[in-house]
Amino acid sequence: MVWLAAEIRVKYAIPAMAIGVIKSDTCNYSVQGPTKENGHKEMVLKNKSHLGSNSKVISSFIAMKMVNEGKLQFHTKFIDMFPEMKDSIRKEYQLVSLGELLSHRAKVQP
Repeated sequence: MVWLAAEIRVKYAIPAMAIGVIKSDTCNYSVQGPTKENGHKEMVLKNKSHLGSNSKVISSFIAMKMVNEGKLQFHTKFIDMFPEMKDSIRKEYQLVSLGELLSHRAKVQP
C-alpha cells in the first residue's frame, strides 16, 4: 500500500494523501506526504484532512450494494425510491432511473 500511495502522489503531484482498502477480513492503509505543502513534518494517521465530496462516492457505494443484494435495480425510478417526494420534485425528474443518476445521464440541473 505504501508504494501505491507514493506512486500516485508522484504521478499526480499530490502533496499528501491517505488511502485505504477495506475487505471483510483486513484493512490496509497508507498516509504519505507533508502536513502542509512544502512542509517538513510528515503526515501521520491521526492527522485530520478535508474529505472533499465523499458523499457521492458513499451514495454510489450504497446504491451498488443494494443493487447487488437485489433491493434495487438500475431501472428503478427515483420516484419509486422516494414516493413521498412526488409532489415536491419536477415532473421530468420523477422518471429518472437509478442507473441514469449513477452514470450522470439524468440531466438533473442545479
